Amino acid sequence: MADDAALRQAVLTAYHDGSLAPFLEHIVDPEHRWSRSRNRIASLAQELSKLSAAHPSIPAPSLPVEQSPDEEPVVLRPSSSTHARALTVYGAPLPDGLIDFVKTGGTIDAPRDVSDAAFALRVGRATLGGGLPGHAVVVVDPGRYPVAGGLAAVREGSA
Repeated sequence: MADDAALRQAVLTAYHDGSLAPFLEHIVDPEHRWSRSRNRIASLAQELSKLSAAHPSIPAPSLPVEQSPDEEPVVLRPSSSTHARALTVYGAPLPDGLIDFVKTGGTIDAPRDVSDAAFALRVGRATLGGGLPGHAVVVVDPGRYPVAGGLAAVREGSA
């Protein structure tokens, strides 16, 4: 296009002659978005299962087992320590958004409700924009399962 005005005119023409209709329909169609999300999640799950099979030395996390109503539920317990403790900060940026699992020399105070296996991880780049800026430090607790809306740290090779 020669300029903004020409682009604007071309888009309006396409809108009026109906050639944009198939595309606009999918922008606001929540079922189409959900379908694409489900397909992408299934694809990622398949890729992760292949990685786990290719690296048997990396233990795959066990899934929760359904319990009968008579059994007491298993609850992850926070650290039993009553004193503040420090978490070692790991993480140096690698290409493609990966994080090298090396000590940074820093520590942070541990939140009260994390398990003894928790550690701190420095994010290498702004993967969620302003929601998680580059060089932010997050607490990773292997004693908890990821939940909807949460973040998960995934080991890929040595990163």
